[in-house]
Amino acid sequence: MTLTAAAKMHIAPIFRADPVKVMFHGTSEQMPNQGTMTFVEYKGHCFGITNQHVTQDFKRVTANHAFMLALKTHIPMPGRLIFSSTRSNIDFPYDVAIFILNGDTVRAGGKVPAPLIHSSSPIVEGEKYLALGYPGHIRGRVGDKSSHPIYDITATCRSISDRVIVLQDDIPPAKSVMRFGGISGGAIIAPSDANDYTIVGIIFEGRGQHEDVEERTSATDIWVYGIPITTTWMDRILSDAESRNVSLDVRPRQFKLNVLVDGEPDQ
Repeated sequence: MTLTAAAKMHIAPIFRADPVKVMFHGTSEQMPNQGTMTFVEYKGHCFGITNQHVTQDFKRVTANHAFMLALKTHIPMPGRLIFSSTRSNIDFPYDVAIFILNGDTVRAGGKVPAPLIHSSSPIVEGEKYLALGYPGHIRGRVGDKSSHPIYDITATCRSISDRVIVLQDDIPPAKSVMRFGGISGGAIIAPSDANDYTIVGIIFEGRGQHEDVEERTSATDIWVYGIPITTTWMDRILSDAESRNVSLDVRPRQFKLNVLVDGEPDQ
């Protein structure tokens, strides 16, 4: 199993859509506000981490416009928002949204929350890391099923701080058509060896092929910007939630729309 194939068990597409339209169409046009959610386990709870800009309308959900996850099936969000922040927040300058999820629902959907184990970031400048998520522009249909292909890129860490991870490298020829919309909230992975890895961050922004047609041929490298996630970082979030009397209990949720075909990872 490749690292991408193993690591994709910890991420899923997240999007806001009309459930009925998703059932009968399922293309990018029916899935605005699309992004990626990364699943982690900490202190016995399952959390879904993405960006605030992906879920900024979460509190304005209506019956025909709901936030959903693409697991084995498309399901309404199996949990609730417990914390969000923006990069302009002086006290917590991160573009992040944290959900408490029902772990049984996530696992039944074919995903596995990754243990959060590092108290400080293990990322080292000059080392290579894997970034992966679900770009929205290539979502669509395969027959009567939805397709959510995954995208991955390995790039070198050029800078690391307690706020930002910067990855950059030349774009491999096979990746030259990459556009980043939808990868926000995806995982940044630190490989330990051929069979081991840890999640060390989430993506909040990227730049690959230029959107402007005139500039596309000049795009020779790719940039990924991420947020380092650690147990210390998570403890601050849980402390804030506790101060607001936010419950971490969440019930299982069962709801099916259409079967999901997860795109094969790039090799």
